[in-house]
Amino acid sequence: MPDKCLKSKTRKTRTAEERYFDNASEQKAELLRFAVSETEWAGYLIRLYKQKKMDMPDLEYRGVSYFLNKEYEIKRGSLSLCRQVYAGLENKFGDFSRELAFELLRFRFWHYGKALNEGGYSGNMVGG
Repeated sequence: MPDKCLKSKTRKTRTAEERYFDNASEQKAELLRFAVSETEWAGYLIRLYKQKKMDMPDLEYRGVSYFLNKEYEIKRGSLSLCRQVYAGLENKFGDFSRELAFELLRFRFWHYGKALNEGGYSGNMVGG
């Protein structure tokens, strides 16, 4: 018959530091998945503008270029800012119809551009 006290002593428990690093790596992986997804959407938005033969407004272009140029790799905290913007817009609008997809995609990248400018992440890609 196994000794319960011996079993509890040999069982490995995670320290607070290990839990912190596990949570941090999970959050980082989630942010990178978000970045990949938004990069794909940015490319899609550019293709839509080309199809419609329209010029993209500056703030939308700022949001699109941020993802396509992978500026989030250089500018610390900017990807978290964009993720918060996305979460706020997702809560506000939820699911939408295909007819509104272009307008809502434009609106989303416009908000990214605005948040990046107001958050001090605008300008050149050095520093951030």
